[in-house]
Amino acid sequence: SSKYALVESFNSDKQSFVLLGDSILKNDAYVSDGKSVENLLIERTNGKTTCLAVDHSKIVDIYSQIDKIPEELNTSQTTVFLSAGGNDILTHYVDQENDSTDTSILGTMFGAYKKLIKSIQKKLPNANIVLLDIYYPDNMTFKQYHSVIDEWNKMVYEYAVLVWSFRVLRHRSHGSDLVSAETLHRSRYRFEPQHGAPDYRP
Repeated sequence: SSKYALVESFNSDKQSFVLLGDSILKNDAYVSDGKSVENLLIERTNGKTTCLAVDHSKIVDIYSQIDKIPEELNTSQTTVFLSAGGNDILTHYVDQENDSTDTSILGTMFGAYKKLIKSIQKKLPNANIVLLDIYYPDNMTFKQYHSVIDEWNKMVYEYAVLVWSFRVLRHRSHGSDLVSAETLHRSRYRFEPQHGAPDYRP
């Protein structure tokens, strides 16, 4: 069992949530009407959720999302969820058909990822940040990229340990079976390392 359930209960009177990144958090197109992460979190937090994530976003696209974060959310009661990197990996390995055994590009991608996080910290220095790892698609077409995802996720875990102020959110699926805000509440999303990643205690 995991050591860190994401949310025992929402204290919607105090907490605010900001969703940044890609379709993991902006998943309207992959779930039933009203069942997206955004819809369910807005319902459970009495509207105190700001979803700025955009489907298909790459790391570079998320800077425009950061610019839209209201300044009043710069408090210790704000938690930012960031899902980034998945589309950069898809573009390089799937769309551009690069060799999945060559992961040298991940260092450059992760450098861009860290710069993005620093931009979030600059915008919201008082907020909490939760990093989402990349899920492992079950589709046979993408199974050849699991080793790439594994390496990326390990970098995310190690960075979270290094910085210490970050938590990592492990998730398991996407599309119609995507873990939504309801299952966030029921702790299917969990703070936990996977595949032997270090056990951090933020």
